[in-house]
Amino acid sequence: MSEAIKVRTIEVRYHIEDSGVGAEIPVVPSWSVVGATVAEVRELVIDGLEFATGDGSPFELHETFDDLREASSASALG
Repeated sequence: MSEAIKVRTIEVRYHIEDSGVGAEIPVVPSWSVVGATVAEVRELVIDGLEFATGDGSPFELHETFDDLREASSASALG
């Protein structure tokens, strides 16, 4: 019998910064990332989590967005 693979769910909070889009991960204290778009920041988040976990264990993102619809620059949402 094979064991079920546990997939961790990790919360990511996105928000608008003066320089683009930012994100924090509450389970990784004092860690944040900023990029030009949500897509760019998401990629940086995934890379950072893969590095931080270091064990190759699978995870999925639970993403929350703080008022991104009200961003002054629509290009930040791309």
